[in-house]
Amino acid sequence: MAFSYNGTLYSTGGEAEITNVLASNASTTGTYTTGNWRALPIKDIAGTVPSSSSSDPNLIVLASRVDGNPNIAVPTAPTVKGLSVRDVLIDGIRGLNIGTGVTNLPSSSVLNFQAQDIVANAAGDAVPDIMVSQVADPSNNSFSVYCFVDAAGNIVGNPMQIALNGVTALGTYKTDFFTLPGGESLNTAVVNGSTTVGLNTRPIRMVAYKLSDFGITESNKANVRGFKVMPSGTSDPAFMAYNRDSFEIPAPEIASQPQSAAICPGDTATFSVTVTATGTELTYQWEKDGTALANGGRISGATGPTLQITNITTADNGVYRCVVSNPRGSAFSNSAYLNTIVLSTSGNVTTCLSTPSQIAVYANGNTPAYKWYRNTANNNTTGTLIPNETSSTYTPPATTAGTTYFYAEVYPAGFECAKTASTPIAYTVNSTSAAGTITGNQSVCPATPATVSLTGYTGTIQWQSSATGAAGSWANISGATSASYTIASVTQVTYLRAIVTNGSCSSATSATSIVSPITSFTWTGLVDRNWHVAGNWSCSTVPTLVDDVTIPLTPNQPIVSQTITALGKSLTLQANATLTANSGTNMQILGAVTVDPTATFTLQNNANLVQDTATATSANSGKITVLRDNNSLYRLDYTLWSSPVTGQNLFAFSPATVATRFYTYTPPLDVYTVVPGLSSSSTTEFTTTKAYLIRMPNTSTEAGYNNGTTPITYHGSFTGVPNNGAVYATVSSQGQGYNGIGNPYPSPVNVHNFIDANVSSLADGTLYFWRKKNNMTHTSYATITKFAYAPNDAEGGNTAGTAFPEGQESQWTINTAQGFITKVSAGVTQLAFNNSMRKMTNTNQFFRPGAETGNQASKLWINITSPSQAFSTAVVGYSDITTNGFDFGYDGKLMNNDEGTLKLYSLAADSKLAIQARSTFAPTDVVPMGYSAQDAGSYTIRITDKTGAFNNGQEVYLKDNFTGTLNNLSQGSYDFVTEAGTFEGRFEIVYTNTVLSNPANELTANSVVVFKNNAGLHIDAGKLVIKNVELFDVRGRQVFATQNINSNTTTVTGVTAENQVLIARISTQDGSVINKKVVY
Repeated sequence: MAFSYNGTLYSTGGEAEITNVLASNASTTGTYTTGNWRALPIKDIAGTVPSSSSSDPNLIVLASRVDGNPNIAVPTAPTVKGLSVRDVLIDGIRGLNIGTGVTNLPSSSVLNFQAQDIVANAAGDAVPDIMVSQVADPSNNSFSVYCFVDAAGNIVGNPMQIALNGVTALGTYKTDFFTLPGGESLNTAVVNGSTTVGLNTRPIRMVAYKLSDFGITESNKANVRGFKVMPSGTSDPAFMAYNRDSFEIPAPEIASQPQSAAICPGDTATFSVTVTATGTELTYQWEKDGTALANGGRISGATGPTLQITNITTADNGVYRCVVSNPRGSAFSNSAYLNTIVLSTSGNVTTCLSTPSQIAVYANGNTPAYKWYRNTANNNTTGTLIPNETSSTYTPPATTAGTTYFYAEVYPAGFECAKTASTPIAYTVNSTSAAGTITGNQSVCPATPATVSLTGYTGTIQWQSSATGAAGSWANISGATSASYTIASVTQVTYLRAIVTNGSCSSATSATSIVSPITSFTWTGLVDRNWHVAGNWSCSTVPTLVDDVTIPLTPNQPIVSQTITALGKSLTLQANATLTANSGTNMQILGAVTVDPTATFTLQNNANLVQDTATATSANSGKITVLRDNNSLYRLDYTLWSSPVTGQNLFAFSPATVATRFYTYTPPLDVYTVVPGLSSSSTTEFTTTKAYLIRMPNTSTEAGYNNGTTPITYHGSFTGVPNNGAVYATVSSQGQGYNGIGNPYPSPVNVHNFIDANVSSLADGTLYFWRKKNNMTHTSYATITKFAYAPNDAEGGNTAGTAFPEGQESQWTINTAQGFITKVSAGVTQLAFNNSMRKMTNTNQFFRPGAETGNQASKLWINITSPSQAFSTAVVGYSDITTNGFDFGYDGKLMNNDEGTLKLYSLAADSKLAIQARSTFAPTDVVPMGYSAQDAGSYTIRITDKTGAFNNGQEVYLKDNFTGTLNNLSQGSYDFVTEAGTFEGRFEIVYTNTVLSNPANELTANSVVVFKNNAGLHIDAGKLVIKNVELFDVRGRQVFATQNINSNTTTVTGVTAENQVLIARISTQDGSVINKKVVY
């Protein structure tokens, strides 16, 4: 009836039914400017109704009380059943009913209206001229287009694209949605049912525009001959309106509306309309309850301005309105009621004793009056009047079980002669629900059935189950509504109860019956010794992680011999029982392992015992035996061991080792020191998490071992209580911060997990593993980080073998009994191990591969070797999770106190790196390299392995800044000579074959390499050409001279001086001279 635009209040018209309502609110809203707004007079709508499965269905949307019932949609209500899309877009006062509309008006439903005679100055005033409504949820980026057109259909001014999804809602209203028959013409389709679409409330949005917004001006308004609407396909209008005071759409306008009438049966009813319109093409069509009337019998004037019905009956009671049309559009009259009509009822009600429930009859028209009746029969004619019940609602008593019928007679106030009766409402009162008695708790063998029953109940049953029995955890069991329910196969603890409901009475809940699978299994060995054979266990069920396991003494004692993991919640070995886990097998026990003093539990080499990740401390008791083989070693070689149990005597672990060849790492001194006081009678035990460097047995019966020519495998045996839960290694940051620690568990430890758990304690996240072959001149350690493994390929030095395959980095592990070196940060006193690090892997090395996800990094393994087999490896790689700075846990620093005579490393972030993980690969990258050589001489650099881009054609070059050469390592190794020392400016790894710059030669001490080898005195001038060489002793006497060499390198022979310092004077072809000292 009214709206506000730019601060001005407008009424939609000046008729009394509008102004009277607005006047009653003027004290709070203010004064209204009288307007003249009408709905666009839609007559016909093109297009068809889409199928019911469409994502954008056409639905009639009505305010929830249009059908009389605020709780459900009633498509058969007289105010609903005949509605079409056209109807809801032009109904109401002036066609502006905001409570009715349509969803998803199709884009094919283009609407054209004749528009003319834009009044003077209307194009430039501030009054809105076009108004659009939205009564459902608009789609994003959905635009409907509105425009004025000329006689040829061309746009005058500019079109307006109107999208209401960005408009703030004015409010919300409760809605009902009604369906239309799919495939039928939008022009004739009427409501055929109802549906539910999400929540039952929708926002109301409105937007208005002036003529000037459409580009209409005083100069072009005369060209306007029409107005055009092009729906988006997802707009949801209640109406589209225009300002009649600004321009004319020559469609009918109803000036006088039909009036409701209260008339007794037998009398005559008359409804009429008065229309303002030009021309003689007007048509009239009267409707009752949405259905067109026809002349005949008692009806006349059905197609004229005045409708007359003679000798009326109650069947004539209804909602009447007239559609007035001409070729330019249609207008709906307001609805007029003949007497009072029943729209709907609240429907049948079922309740419980002592719980009364309200019923209702929804009526409209001519101030309805009500009388309620009670009936034992299902009809609306023979009931008994209920005194003093005269409202639209009634609450019957609920004191007696059974069904009673109620109906109401409704009529216009003062015209009881025109009464009509509602349909009967069945009111059923049920007895109270009774839950009865349920079967008691049961424990059964897993995978066998169990039945629960209910007796002595009243009502219908719905069985429910829960995994915990906690409030909120119960769920109905589909189809379980009989007095008994059977679980076909009991596999877990299940709580059962019955919900018993008698009609609408409050449900009664039975007691709970708990059905449990037996979760404590005892070994019987009735079939054989195989752990995984069901017939060897009580209940013929192999234990799982939820089952307690007991091993008594039986004729057949269990062996875990398959790759299937042996599981248990807890494990108990009774007196004299034995359990053996063969090599390559795994056992996972969530809780405690308890071993009787007379029982034997053995983990063979590469068998694992993993326990619950949630265990903070160990609950294990009793001893187990963990067997662990080292790699094949020679007599004087060492292994870095760590005990997986508590209580293992140190000397007894390797009694054939010389007592003074048991070492631990001493951080303040950065050396291995002898464990004191060891002997066959000593009581010193392995300290949990401490690494012990233990030499191989001093003697063996294996041929060739005692003289150092034949290696053997040492079969280590640890006996004690298996370590479990959180374990802390005591460490020191003294010295350089290096500490010898080890895996404390009888199972592998994940490298990534260990580094990540100690991120605030480790100095850089690098782990170092002892080599196998004893040789002080060779590198002692292999290096590993989360990014790469840099092997020790010196003689016998590749500790891991193939245990670290590329692409599987996140699953690399430190195996049982493995010790290692790592560096801690300043002030750190402990490193943490916990069960979450433990993995079930069975490699025969001290490490284990696994599966890795993600893209494989690009990596290079670059080795430097000497003729004496000195060796060092550096790894350079690229990934999208690392940077060119120092990345904790990914970059691995060169171990400072490795006694090897040869080291190769890369340089980054002021660090020497055995492993460098750089950012995403780029061919323009340059990696500075460094090396340290204890001896002058010839060396070789080569690539020994590569991954990622380097396996896909990417070339790798070694740039030698000393010789000025670029050497393709992808095609072969590079040999060079060097003096003894550390050099960090000579080599770079590059990936592009660019021409090296050739600056003017400059002879410096670093430009020339001079050293003695077996052939004589070797001189290498790099890029410079040597002309002459002279040798002088320290007194200045010349002892040798040669001329016209004309080469970059030369070897001087025939020098008689021995064991003295000589001065080599080297002259080049460009006239430069340099003197260098050399010990000859």
